[in-house]
Amino acid sequence: MTNESIDSIPPVARSFSWPAGPNGVVIIHGYGGTIADYRHFADYLHQRGLSTWGLRLTGHNKSLTELAASHITDWQRNVDAAVAEAKQNCSTVILVGASFGAALAIDYTVRQPDNIQGLMIVNLPVGYGRFSVLVRGLLKIIGLFKPNLSKFGLSTAERQLYHQTGSSLAWPISGLLATDHFIIKSAIPALKSVKCPVLVVMNNRDPYVDQHSEKIIIGRLKTSRYRLVKLPERGHRPFRSAVSTKLMAEQLINYFIETSALPINGKNVKVNKAA
Repeated sequence: MTNESIDSIPPVARSFSWPAGPNGVVIIHGYGGTIADYRHFADYLHQRGLSTWGLRLTGHNKSLTELAASHITDWQRNVDAAVAEAKQNCSTVILVGASFGAALAIDYTVRQPDNIQGLMIVNLPVGYGRFSVLVRGLLKIIGLFKPNLSKFGLSTAERQLYHQTGSSLAWPISGLLATDHFIIKSAIPALKSVKCPVLVVMNNRDPYVDQHSEKIIIGRLKTSRYRLVKLPERGHRPFRSAVSTKLMAEQLINYFIETSALPINGKNVKVNKAA
């Protein structure tokens, strides 16, 4: 799904495709993140009969210089290619995006509505909350003196995990400003044009996402076919939690079956009656 050399990328952070049947899920990670975090989620869905694709966005899991050199258009092309591959194998495609990946998922769904039967957006950060103007101004000032902003609050164990999975320990400031601009100016306005069923998932007390984000997201949706799911755990990366991963996978399957976005064809999707 990309022409970049993968020699320096940890195997778990590389794009993957796991065919299973005519119903597929394409997963998009966030800015500065890694698709490695989503492999357990994808495996759970795959075991339930869904084909799964996980894409590595251009510039990620390499150096911060290469990450800073990548652009929104690069990532849009990544999503285009991944969904095109999924459509060659599946008649139904659910698009899943987390954090900034959710903005890319919304963007694709509106650009190519006939290709997507369901949309799941997880912890989409809508700006920087009530202090957006101040934070953007500070980032621009900091950017005059250094190119990157370290991810805050990481423990020693988390830093080791980031190294193993290829996730960056910092964000290029130029990228933070560009992704924020894309979310506010493109993704959020595009929500009103989403026609397919939408599953909105938000963590409880997310340190990176303002608590008003979910109200803004739901307020912009014009479709009545949506469901809000609040995860019980605190944090921004629920796909690293076994509890949240299973909950999200079950919610995806059950909700999109209920809305007929995900057809049940014989044994292709295994429904968990206890969920």
